[in-house]
Amino acid sequence: MKIMGSRNSKERDVFWEAYRGCAEENRVRPDRSPFYVNWAKDFANFLPEKPLEERSRKDIEAFLADLGKRRGIADWQVRQAEHALRILYEIFLPRYAPERHTAVVPAGKHPLQEVIAKTDGFRDRVIPGEVERQFSELVEAVKTEVRTRHYSYRTETAYLDWVRRFIAFHDYVNPAGLDAPTAVKTYLDYLAVEREVTASTQKVGDLGSGMTNFLFFASDPT
Repeated sequence: MKIMGSRNSKERDVFWEAYRGCAEENRVRPDRSPFYVNWAKDFANFLPEKPLEERSRKDIEAFLADLGKRRGIADWQVRQAEHALRILYEIFLPRYAPERHTAVVPAGKHPLQEVIAKTDGFRDRVIPGEVERQFSELVEAVKTEVRTRHYSYRTETAYLDWVRRFIAFHDYVNPAGLDAPTAVKTYLDYLAVEREVTASTQKVGDLGSGMTNFLFFASDPT
């Protein structure tokens, strides 16, 4: 799969939006994730003729060395760029396969979700960037809603993490089509019984009521 070059503008936009979601899934604050996207794009443009998945550690080191020599670039920015590329190569690219998602999928588990479930046993394991790939407008709407309520970035990040896990648990079905009370109860029961998540953890951001509100919001964003 060639990530860059042959892909059209829309496909590239989807790719980078999915990467941004993956960064946020891995504890990058939502207000900082656009910078991570910019570093990754900068690296993509550093060797435009070479697809991302074919690049070597030497290519990354050359990019970071070049970045460090640029006027106005501080050491912390180089470290941030390195972190952005670690997420890109260690987490995101190994599981990003849009071609698999475009095919008609039979009823049951999402194909990549089955693979991940076999490796860690968690039914709410999130495919990196997949929620943003399928529901980017919804994620942005949720962010707007959270920020309108003046929640902290830490709370926003935690809330979005639970939203992604909830969607993954329900096999990436459109949240608008779920029965909110039943879907939320099923997920909370799973957390309590199978994952043995403590009650206090489940209450992060009032998880139960928050998820119900989220599903209502997803069904009727107006």
